[in-house]
Amino acid sequence: NQAALLAQGRLLRLRGDRADAKANYEKALILTPNNVDATIGLGMLQADEGNFEAAQKQFELALANSKTPNPSLQL
Repeated sequence: NQAALLAQGRLLRLRGDRADAKANYEKALILTPNNVDATIGLGMLQADEGNFEAAQKQFELALANSKTPNPSLQL
């Protein structure tokens, strides 16, 4: 379940378990490519590690994906 993966990823990141948090975010992206929350989570992990350039790329990707229409929401 995508929501569970995202919630667990956030919890693991807060606990300092970055490797498992990353794995959860990546699994969420497999289920739903371009998932904004998972992409932001990966960016936060990059920022936590001081890799601000990679974090910025993730945040820019999340912003771009948030502007992409979701076909399942269209009537």
